[in-house]
Formats: sequence, structure tokens, C-alpha cells
Amino acid sequence: MEKIFELINYGEIVSFYDHGTHVVEVSLFLDERRSLEPQSVTLTHEEAQRKIALLRDKQA
Repeated sequence: MEKIFELINYGEIVSFYDHGTHVVEVSLFLDERRSLEPQSVTLTHEEAQRKIALLRDKQA
């Protein structure tokens, strides 16, 4: 498992991990109680590349 991308903004952390056959996106968001709520999604490599490109554009 290798971390291939991470976006850190106020209130959110989004990380992508390559597991060889698939990529896992792990997102942490601050909720109304100011605690981090985790979410994870399994993606194909192509789906992950598209999402990473969108997040990189968001960073710019």
C-alpha cells in the first residue's frame, strides 16, 4: 500500500492509497462537533486519476 496523493485543507483531508489492484480514497471531514468523520471509497486506477486531477485543480 502506497500513498499516491493527499490534499489537506481546513476541515478536510483526502488521501489516496494504491493497493495494486485498486485505489482507496480516505476522506476526513470536520463535522458540526468539530470532530473528524471518516469516509472511504474503493476506486479503479482510472477513477482515482480523474478524482486526483480534479483535486489538483481545486488546489491551484
